[in-house]
Amino acid sequence: MARARRFPRHLLHFCFALAAGLWQAASADAFITYDARDIALGSSGVASSRPHNAAFFNPALLFNNGPTTFAHGSLALRLNDRENFRGGLDDYHVTEDTFSDALDEFNEAVARLDVRLSQYTALLDAAELLIVDIEGLSDRPLMAGVGVNIGVGHAGERYAASIFMRQVVTGGAVIRIAEEDIAALEEMLTALRGIEDAVRTNTVPPDFTVPDPVDEFLSDVAVEAAAITESGVAFGLRASDAWRFGAVIKHVEFLTYDYFSRAGDADVDHFRLRQHERQSNFFNLDLGVALELGQWRFGVVGRDLIEKDVPTIRGRFIKVRPKARAGASWHNDSWLVTADLDLTRNRPIGFDPETRFVSLGSEYRVRHNAALRLGFRHNLVSHENTPSLGFGFGIAEAQADIAVISLRGQQALALQVVSQF
Repeated sequence: MARARRFPRHLLHFCFALAAGLWQAASADAFITYDARDIALGSSGVASSRPHNAAFFNPALLFNNGPTTFAHGSLALRLNDRENFRGGLDDYHVTEDTFSDALDEFNEAVARLDVRLSQYTALLDAAELLIVDIEGLSDRPLMAGVGVNIGVGHAGERYAASIFMRQVVTGGAVIRIAEEDIAALEEMLTALRGIEDAVRTNTVPPDFTVPDPVDEFLSDVAVEAAAITESGVAFGLRASDAWRFGAVIKHVEFLTYDYFSRAGDADVDHFRLRQHERQSNFFNLDLGVALELGQWRFGVVGRDLIEKDVPTIRGRFIKVRPKARAGASWHNDSWLVTADLDLTRNRPIGFDPETRFVSLGSEYRVRHNAALRLGFRHNLVSHENTPSLGFGFGIAEAQADIAVISLRGQQALALQVVSQF
Protein backbone atom coordinates (compact mmCIF):
# COMPACT_ATOMS: atom_id res chain seq x y z
CA MET A 1 0.00 0.00 0.00
CA ALA A 2 1.54 3.32 -1.02
CA ARG A 3 2.08 5.89 1.67
CA ALA A 4 1.00 9.43 0.93
CA ARG A 5 3.78 11.95 0.68
CA ARG A 6 3.49 14.94 2.95
CA PHE A 7 5.48 18.15 2.88
CA PRO A 8 9.13 16.93 3.14
CA ARG A 9 10.22 16.99 6.77
CA HIS A 10 13.91 17.16 5.83
CA LEU A 11 13.22 20.42 3.99
CA LEU A 12 11.57 21.92 7.06
CA HIS A 13 14.61 20.96 9.15
CA PHE A 14 16.78 22.49 6.44
CA CYS A 15 14.99 25.85 6.62
CA PHE A 16 15.23 25.91 10.39
CA ALA A 17 18.90 24.92 10.46
CA LEU A 18 19.88 27.30 7.68
CA ALA A 19 18.21 30.32 9.27
CA ALA A 20 19.64 29.45 12.68
CA GLY A 21 23.05 28.96 11.12
CA LEU A 22 22.93 32.33 9.39
CA TRP A 23 21.81 34.24 12.50
CA GLN A 24 19.68 37.38 11.77
CA ALA A 25 18.18 40.52 13.20
CA ALA A 26 20.44 43.31 12.22
CA SER A 27 20.65 44.16 8.58
CA ALA A 28 22.30 46.35 6.05
CA ASP A 29 19.44 48.80 6.23
CA ALA A 30 18.04 48.71 9.77
CA PHE A 31 19.49 50.83 12.57
CA ILE A 32 20.25 48.06 15.09
CA THR A 33 23.23 47.72 17.39
CA TYR A 34 25.18 44.71 18.61
CA ASP A 35 26.64 46.49 21.65
CA ALA A 36 25.46 44.99 24.96
CA ARG A 37 24.97 48.30 26.76
CA ASP A 38 23.06 49.95 23.93
CA ILE A 39 20.91 46.83 23.42
CA ALA A 40 19.99 46.94 27.12
CA LEU A 41 19.03 50.59 26.68
CA GLY A 42 16.45 49.72 24.04
CA SER A 43 19.04 49.93 21.22
CA SER A 44 19.45 53.64 21.84
CA GLY A 45 22.81 55.40 21.85
CA VAL A 46 22.98 58.39 19.49
CA ALA A 47 23.36 60.66 22.53
CA SER A 48 24.51 58.13 25.14
CA SER A 49 26.89 55.60 23.57
CA ARG A 50 30.33 55.25 25.13
CA PRO A 51 33.54 56.22 23.30
CA HIS A 52 34.51 52.61 22.49
CA ASN A 53 31.16 52.10 20.68
CA ALA A 54 30.97 55.53 19.09
CA ALA A 55 32.31 54.27 15.75
CA PHE A 56 29.26 52.00 15.47
CA PHE A 57 26.65 54.49 16.67
CA ASN A 58 27.71 58.14 16.61
CA PRO A 59 31.38 59.03 16.04
CA ALA A 60 30.86 62.42 17.69
CA LEU A 61 30.78 60.54 21.02
CA LEU A 62 34.41 59.36 20.81
CA PHE A 63 35.32 61.74 23.61
CA ASN A 64 35.29 60.94 27.32
CA ASN A 65 35.58 63.29 30.28
CA GLY A 66 39.34 63.30 29.84
CA PRO A 67 42.11 61.74 27.72
CA THR A 68 41.34 58.04 27.33
CA THR A 69 42.75 55.02 25.51
CA PHE A 70 40.42 52.06 25.06
CA ALA A 71 40.16 48.60 23.55
CA HIS A 72 37.00 46.52 23.33
CA GLY A 73 35.37 43.43 21.89
CA SER A 74 31.72 42.38 21.79
CA LEU A 75 29.56 39.49 20.65
CA ALA A 76 25.80 39.45 20.20
CA LEU A 77 23.39 36.74 19.07
CA ARG A 78 19.81 37.30 17.98
CA LEU A 79 16.99 34.96 16.95
CA ASN A 80 13.72 36.35 15.67
CA ASP A 81 10.79 33.98 15.32
CA ARG A 82 7.94 36.46 15.66
CA GLU A 83 5.56 34.24 13.68
CA ASN A 84 6.41 31.22 15.88
CA PHE A 85 7.69 29.08 13.01
CA ARG A 86 9.44 26.79 15.49
CA GLY A 87 6.18 26.19 17.34
CA GLY A 88 4.39 25.50 14.07
CA LEU A 89 7.18 23.13 13.05
CA ASP A 90 6.83 21.22 16.32
CA ASP A 91 3.05 20.95 15.81
CA TYR A 92 3.58 19.73 12.25
CA HIS A 93 6.03 17.03 13.36
CA VAL A 94 3.58 15.70 15.96
CA THR A 95 0.71 15.74 13.46
CA GLU A 96 2.77 14.11 10.71
CA ASP A 97 3.77 11.28 13.06
CA THR A 98 0.15 10.84 14.10
CA PHE A 99 -0.97 10.79 10.46
CA SER A 100 1.73 8.31 9.48
CA ASP A 101 0.81 5.93 12.31
CA ALA A 102 -2.90 6.21 11.51
CA LEU A 103 -2.21 5.63 7.81
CA ASP A 104 -0.12 2.52 8.50
CA GLU A 105 -2.80 1.12 10.76
CA PHE A 106 -5.52 1.89 8.19
CA ASN A 107 -3.58 0.31 5.31
CA GLU A 108 -2.94 -2.86 7.32
CA ALA A 109 -6.65 -3.06 8.17
CA VAL A 110 -7.60 -2.63 4.50
CA ALA A 111 -5.27 -5.50 3.57
CA ARG A 112 -6.94 -7.69 6.22
CA LEU A 113 -10.43 -6.64 5.03
CA ASP A 114 -11.15 -5.55 8.58
CA VAL A 115 -11.32 -1.73 8.77
CA ARG A 116 -12.79 -0.43 12.01
CA LEU A 117 -14.60 2.91 12.13
CA SER A 118 -12.24 4.15 14.86
CA GLN A 119 -9.23 3.58 12.57
CA TYR A 120 -10.91 5.47 9.76
CA THR A 121 -11.94 8.47 11.89
CA ALA A 122 -8.45 8.65 13.44
CA LEU A 123 -6.94 8.83 9.93
CA LEU A 124 -9.50 11.40 8.79
CA ASP A 125 -8.91 13.62 11.83
CA ALA A 126 -5.14 13.41 11.41
CA ALA A 127 -5.38 14.29 7.70
CA GLU A 128 -7.53 17.35 8.44
CA LEU A 129 -5.10 18.55 11.10
CA LEU A 130 -2.13 17.87 8.80
CA ILE A 131 -3.53 20.29 6.21
CA VAL A 132 -4.06 22.95 8.87
CA ASP A 133 -0.51 22.56 10.20
CA ILE A 134 1.05 22.64 6.72
CA GLU A 135 -0.86 25.82 5.86
CA GLY A 136 0.32 27.26 9.16
CA LEU A 137 3.98 26.95 8.11
CA SER A 138 3.54 29.25 5.12
CA ASP A 139 4.99 32.78 5.18
CA ARG A 140 6.27 32.50 8.75
CA PRO A 141 9.88 33.64 8.35
CA LEU A 142 12.62 32.65 10.76
CA MET A 143 15.46 35.15 11.10
CA ALA A 144 18.73 35.11 12.99
CA GLY A 145 21.89 37.18 13.35
CA VAL A 146 25.30 37.39 14.96
CA GLY A 147 27.48 40.46 15.35
CA VAL A 148 31.11 40.83 16.39
CA ASN A 149 32.78 44.19 17.11
CA ILE A 150 36.41 44.90 17.97
CA GLY A 151 38.34 48.15 18.12
CA VAL A 152 40.96 50.34 19.76
CA GLY A 153 41.13 54.09 20.06
CA HIS A 154 42.34 57.19 21.86
CA ALA A 155 40.51 60.38 22.80
CA GLY A 156 42.39 63.53 23.70
CA GLU A 157 41.13 66.95 24.74
CA ARG A 158 40.37 68.12 21.18
CA TYR A 159 40.84 65.16 18.83
CA ALA A 160 39.92 61.48 18.97
CA ALA A 161 40.37 58.49 16.68
CA SER A 162 39.72 54.76 16.65
CA ILE A 163 40.16 51.84 14.30
CA PHE A 164 37.57 49.10 14.26
CA MET A 165 36.17 46.01 12.60
CA ARG A 166 32.57 44.87 12.74
CA GLN A 167 31.15 41.73 11.20
CA VAL A 168 27.43 41.04 10.99
CA VAL A 169 25.93 37.87 9.54
CA THR A 170 22.22 38.27 9.02
CA GLY A 171 19.46 36.56 7.10
CA GLY A 172 16.25 34.59 7.10
CA ALA A 173 14.44 31.63 5.60
CA VAL A 174 10.78 31.25 4.71
CA ILE A 175 8.56 28.53 3.25
CA ARG A 176 5.68 29.49 0.99
CA ILE A 177 3.06 26.77 0.65
CA ALA A 178 1.53 26.68 -2.84
CA GLU A 179 -2.25 26.69 -3.23
CA GLU A 180 -1.90 23.74 -5.61
CA ASP A 181 -0.29 21.65 -2.86
CA ILE A 182 -3.10 22.43 -0.44
CA ALA A 183 -5.63 21.60 -3.16
CA ALA A 184 -3.96 18.21 -3.71
CA LEU A 185 -4.08 17.50 0.01
CA GLU A 186 -7.76 18.44 0.02
CA GLU A 187 -8.32 15.95 -2.81
CA MET A 188 -6.74 13.25 -0.65
CA LEU A 189 -9.11 14.22 2.17
CA THR A 190 -12.11 14.11 -0.19
CA ALA A 191 -11.12 10.61 -1.32
CA LEU A 192 -10.97 9.47 2.29
CA ARG A 193 -14.36 10.97 3.07
CA GLY A 194 -15.79 9.18 0.03
CA ILE A 195 -15.27 5.72 1.55
CA GLU A 196 -17.09 6.39 4.82
CA ASP A 197 -20.06 4.19 3.86
CA ALA A 198 -17.72 1.38 2.81
CA VAL A 199 -15.93 1.62 6.15
CA ARG A 200 -19.20 1.44 8.08
CA THR A 201 -20.22 -1.70 6.16
CA ASN A 202 -16.66 -3.12 6.18
CA THR A 203 -16.63 -3.29 2.37
CA VAL A 204 -13.52 -1.22 1.62
CA PRO A 205 -11.90 -2.78 -1.50
CA PRO A 206 -8.59 -4.51 -0.66
CA ASP A 207 -6.86 -2.58 -3.46
CA PHE A 208 -7.94 0.83 -2.11
CA THR A 209 -5.00 3.20 -1.63
CA VAL A 210 -4.88 6.67 -0.14
CA PRO A 211 -4.00 8.86 -3.16
CA ASP A 212 -0.59 10.52 -3.27
CA PRO A 213 -1.48 14.17 -2.52
CA VAL A 214 1.39 15.71 -4.47
CA ASP A 215 3.45 14.17 -7.26
CA GLU A 216 5.81 17.15 -7.24
CA PHE A 217 5.56 19.84 -4.61
CA LEU A 218 5.06 23.33 -6.00
CA SER A 219 5.67 25.02 -2.64
CA ASP A 220 9.00 26.80 -2.39
CA VAL A 221 11.68 27.78 0.10
CA ALA A 222 13.58 31.08 -0.04
CA VAL A 223 16.67 32.29 1.82
CA GLU A 224 18.01 35.85 1.84
CA ALA A 225 21.14 36.64 3.84
CA ALA A 226 24.30 38.70 3.98
CA ALA A 227 27.66 38.65 5.71
CA ILE A 228 28.82 42.24 6.13
CA THR A 229 32.31 43.16 7.30
CA GLU A 230 33.03 46.82 8.00
CA SER A 231 36.56 47.96 8.83
CA GLY A 232 37.65 51.54 9.07
CA VAL A 233 38.68 54.61 11.01
CA ALA A 234 36.57 56.95 13.13
CA PHE A 235 37.59 60.54 13.82
CA GLY A 236 36.26 62.98 16.39
CA LEU A 237 36.64 66.75 16.83
CA ARG A 238 35.72 68.69 19.96
CA ALA A 239 35.03 72.08 18.40
CA SER A 240 34.06 73.69 21.72
CA ASP A 241 32.85 72.75 25.16
CA ALA A 242 29.40 72.18 23.66
CA TRP A 243 29.90 70.95 20.08
CA ARG A 244 31.46 67.68 18.95
CA PHE A 245 31.69 66.27 15.45
CA GLY A 246 32.62 62.84 14.15
CA ALA A 247 33.13 60.89 10.93
CA VAL A 248 33.66 57.26 9.99
CA ILE A 249 35.36 56.16 6.78
CA LYS A 250 34.92 52.43 6.27
CA HIS A 251 35.53 49.68 3.78
CA VAL A 252 32.61 47.29 3.39
CA GLU A 253 32.87 43.69 2.24
CA PHE A 254 29.32 42.60 1.44
CA LEU A 255 28.61 38.93 0.80
CA THR A 256 25.04 38.26 -0.32
CA TYR A 257 23.32 34.86 -0.22
CA ASP A 258 20.22 34.39 -2.34
CA TYR A 259 18.59 30.95 -2.56
CA PHE A 260 15.25 29.85 -3.99
CA SER A 261 13.98 26.38 -4.77
CA ARG A 262 10.82 24.41 -5.27
CA ALA A 263 10.29 22.18 -2.26
CA GLY A 264 10.34 19.05 -4.41
CA ASP A 265 13.57 20.09 -6.11
CA ALA A 266 15.56 21.22 -3.06
CA ASP A 267 18.77 19.17 -2.82
CA VAL A 268 19.29 19.41 0.92
CA ASP A 269 22.04 16.79 1.09
CA HIS A 270 24.25 18.59 -1.44
CA PHE A 271 23.41 22.17 -0.52
CA ARG A 272 26.45 24.48 -0.39
CA LEU A 273 25.92 28.04 0.78
CA ARG A 274 28.83 29.38 -1.27
CA GLN A 275 27.08 28.31 -4.48
CA HIS A 276 24.57 31.09 -3.78
CA GLU A 277 27.10 33.75 -2.72
CA ARG A 278 28.15 36.96 -4.43
CA GLN A 279 30.74 39.41 -3.10
CA SER A 280 30.83 43.19 -3.40
CA ASN A 281 33.35 45.68 -1.98
CA PHE A 282 32.89 49.41 -1.55
CA PHE A 283 33.56 52.35 0.77
CA ASN A 284 31.01 54.22 2.80
CA LEU A 285 30.72 57.15 5.20
CA ASP A 286 29.04 57.95 8.52
CA LEU A 287 28.77 61.45 10.02
CA GLY A 288 27.65 62.49 13.49
CA VAL A 289 27.23 65.56 15.67
CA ALA A 290 26.63 65.95 19.41
CA LEU A 291 25.71 68.96 21.54
CA GLU A 292 26.44 69.07 25.29
CA LEU A 293 24.28 71.40 27.43
CA GLY A 294 24.98 70.72 31.08
CA GLN A 295 23.41 67.38 32.00
CA TRP A 296 21.76 67.16 28.59
CA ARG A 297 23.24 65.77 25.41
CA PHE A 298 21.71 65.79 21.93
CA GLY A 299 22.94 63.90 18.89
CA VAL A 300 22.23 63.30 15.22
CA VAL A 301 23.94 60.71 13.05
CA GLY A 302 23.77 59.68 9.41
CA ARG A 303 25.05 56.22 8.47
CA ASP A 304 25.88 54.69 5.08
CA LEU A 305 25.56 58.06 3.39
CA ILE A 306 26.70 56.68 0.03
CA GLU A 307 23.79 54.75 -1.44
CA LYS A 308 24.66 51.39 -2.97
CA ASP A 309 22.78 48.62 -4.78
CA VAL A 310 24.44 45.32 -3.86
CA PRO A 311 23.72 42.52 -6.38
CA THR A 312 22.87 38.94 -5.47
CA ILE A 313 23.73 35.85 -7.49
CA ARG A 314 20.14 35.69 -8.75
CA GLY A 315 20.34 39.19 -10.23
CA ARG A 316 18.35 40.87 -7.48
CA PHE A 317 19.63 43.81 -5.42
CA ILE A 318 19.92 44.59 -1.73
CA LYS A 319 19.78 48.33 -1.27
CA VAL A 320 22.17 50.01 1.16
CA ARG A 321 20.47 53.33 1.80
CA PRO A 322 21.37 56.27 4.03
CA LYS A 323 19.95 56.07 7.53
CA ALA A 324 19.49 58.95 9.97
CA ARG A 325 18.72 58.94 13.67
CA ALA A 326 18.41 61.59 16.36
CA GLY A 327 18.74 61.15 20.09
CA ALA A 328 18.77 62.90 23.45
CA SER A 329 20.00 61.92 26.91
CA TRP A 330 20.02 63.26 30.43
CA HIS A 331 22.29 62.12 33.25
CA ASN A 332 23.42 62.80 36.79
CA ASP A 333 25.76 60.86 39.07
CA SER A 334 23.36 57.93 39.44
CA TRP A 335 20.93 57.99 36.52
CA LEU A 336 20.99 58.07 32.74
CA VAL A 337 17.85 58.42 30.62
CA THR A 338 18.15 58.23 26.84
CA ALA A 339 15.85 58.27 23.80
CA ASP A 340 16.42 57.77 20.05
CA LEU A 341 14.20 58.20 16.99
CA ASP A 342 14.85 56.90 13.48
CA LEU A 343 14.44 59.73 10.99
CA THR A 344 14.31 57.33 8.07
CA ARG A 345 12.22 54.25 7.35
CA ASN A 346 14.48 51.25 6.87
CA ARG A 347 14.07 47.82 5.29
CA PRO A 348 16.04 44.95 6.84
CA ILE A 349 17.64 42.07 4.95
CA GLY A 350 15.62 38.88 5.05
CA PHE A 351 11.89 38.82 5.60
CA ASP A 352 11.45 41.25 8.46
CA PRO A 353 9.00 44.14 8.09
CA GLU A 354 10.25 47.66 7.53
CA THR A 355 11.46 49.47 10.65
CA ARG A 356 11.38 52.91 12.12
CA PHE A 357 12.31 52.65 15.78
CA VAL A 358 11.63 54.76 18.84
CA SER A 359 14.05 53.62 21.55
CA LEU A 360 14.01 54.45 25.26
CA GLY A 361 16.48 53.42 27.94
CA SER A 362 17.47 54.07 31.52
CA GLU A 363 20.57 53.19 33.52
CA TYR A 364 20.98 53.27 37.28
CA ARG A 365 24.45 53.13 38.76
CA VAL A 366 24.29 50.99 41.87
CA ARG A 367 27.88 52.00 42.54
CA HIS A 368 30.72 53.46 40.53
CA ASN A 369 31.51 50.21 38.72
CA ALA A 370 28.08 48.54 38.59
CA ALA A 371 24.91 49.50 36.70
CA LEU A 372 21.43 48.14 35.99
CA ARG A 373 19.72 48.93 32.67
CA LEU A 374 16.23 48.75 31.21
CA GLY A 375 15.12 49.53 27.70
CA PHE A 376 12.12 49.61 25.40
CA ARG A 377 11.95 49.77 21.62
CA HIS A 378 8.84 50.41 19.49
CA ASN A 379 8.63 49.93 15.73
CA LEU A 380 6.47 52.72 14.32
CA VAL A 381 5.85 50.65 11.15
CA SER A 382 4.82 47.24 12.56
CA HIS A 383 3.86 48.53 16.06
CA GLU A 384 5.99 45.80 17.60
CA ASN A 385 7.37 46.40 21.11
CA THR A 386 10.65 44.95 22.41
CA PRO A 387 11.75 45.33 26.06
CA SER A 388 15.36 44.72 27.07
CA LEU A 389 17.35 44.22 30.26
CA GLY A 390 21.04 44.34 31.09
CA PHE A 391 23.71 45.11 33.61
CA GLY A 392 27.36 46.09 33.70
CA PHE A 393 30.16 45.69 36.19
CA GLY A 394 33.79 46.67 36.33
CA ILE A 395 37.01 45.53 37.95
CA ALA A 396 39.97 47.91 37.93
CA GLU A 397 40.31 49.16 34.31
CA ALA A 398 38.03 46.50 32.79
CA GLN A 399 34.29 46.68 32.22
CA ALA A 400 31.85 43.94 31.19
CA ASP A 401 28.31 44.48 29.90
CA ILE A 402 25.55 41.93 29.35
CA ALA A 403 22.11 42.38 27.76
CA VAL A 404 19.17 40.05 27.09
CA ILE A 405 15.93 40.23 25.11
CA SER A 406 13.26 37.54 25.22
CA LEU A 407 9.73 38.25 24.05
CA ARG A 408 7.28 36.75 21.52
CA GLY A 409 9.83 34.74 19.60
CA GLN A 410 12.61 37.32 19.84
CA GLN A 411 15.71 36.33 21.77
CA ALA A 412 19.01 38.16 22.04
CA LEU A 413 22.11 37.79 24.16
CA ALA A 414 24.98 40.24 24.06
CA LEU A 415 28.31 40.42 25.86
CA GLN A 416 30.95 43.13 25.72
CA VAL A 417 34.33 43.51 27.41
CA VAL A 418 36.14 46.86 27.52
CA SER A 419 39.55 47.89 28.79
CA GLN A 420 40.01 51.60 29.39
CA PHE A 421 43.11 53.32 30.65
